[in-house]
This record gives sequence, structure tokens and C-alpha cells, in this order.
Amino acid sequence: MTKTMQLPCHLTTDERAQRGDQHLRALDDLDTLELEKSTWKKRFDTARSHEMSLREICRTGLEPRAVEVVEELQMGLMVTFRSDTGEIVATRPATDQDRQLPMALDAPVPVYDDDALPDSEDSGPLPAPPSAPSVHSIDRPAELLSLLPEEPAPKRRRGGRVTVVHCPENAK
Repeated sequence: MTKTMQLPCHLTTDERAQRGDQHLRALDDLDTLELEKSTWKKRFDTARSHEMSLREICRTGLEPRAVEVVEELQMGLMVTFRSDTGEIVATRPATDQDRQLPMALDAPVPVYDDDALPDSEDSGPLPAPPSAPSVHSIDRPAELLSLLPEEPAPKRRRGGRVTVVHCPENAK
């Protein structure tokens, strides 16, 4: 009985060159398939992500969209309202910047013309403006005593900085 078996055989020079060419073509095919695989993977991931977002929209009946909102400062909170429905969508503690009122830079500046004022015999000179309060930053609370008008000294604090506002008009 005769049969066939796969056994190692020595290649001729021509056979060796042929196998080398076949090997290079196989490598090229693998490189092409690898590129196609990464492209296919990206397309698959994109399609999967799109399907998942559509599934959630269908399940909840809600879809994220750009909606105009208004922020208002209310009792120390920044409250965000939808412009279309008036619904509150977010609240957060107000920051110092939120509490700062915007300056109306485009507002007209009033112009006063002294000649346009009516002449009156009993109108005397304008009263002097009140003196501006003086602000002092003090590193040592003991220095407060020289600035305060006959009032009890504040409680001493260890470390830190104390700011005192002294209004000369209120001192008697």
C-alpha cells in the first residue's frame, strides 16, 4: 500500500526565489488587510456610538439640543432658566464675579452746564462734598487704637490682617 506524507524537501534556487516572492506578496496582503481592519474598526465604533445615542433618545423621548438660557442672581444663587419654557435647569452658588454689577460703558455721560442753571438770589455756593472715608490696612491690631474714635477696641485676633474703615464725619 502506497500513501503520501508531507515531509521536508530541499528547495532549488528557483523554488527559493519563487517562495520569497510569494512571501512578499503575502506580507503586502497582510498590511492591506490590517489597514482595512483599522478603518473598518473606526467605522464600526462610529456606527455603534450613533446607534447607542439613538437608542437612548428613543427610550427617553428626550434629545439634547442647543437652547437659549438666561442666568439670574437670586438670593446668592445663580439660577439658569430655559428661555423657551422658563423652566429652571441649573442652580449654583454665585461667585464674586457673578455678584459684581456690570458697568454700563455705552450709557451717555451727563453733562452739566453751570450757565444753564437758573439764577436765584438765595442760592449760595454748593455744599462741600462729604469727606471720603479713609481705609487703612493694619498688620498689628494694636495700631487700631490710634485710628478709632473713642469706641471700644475690637477683639484681638492672632495673625491675619484687619481692615479698618474710619469715617471722620461719624467721629465725635
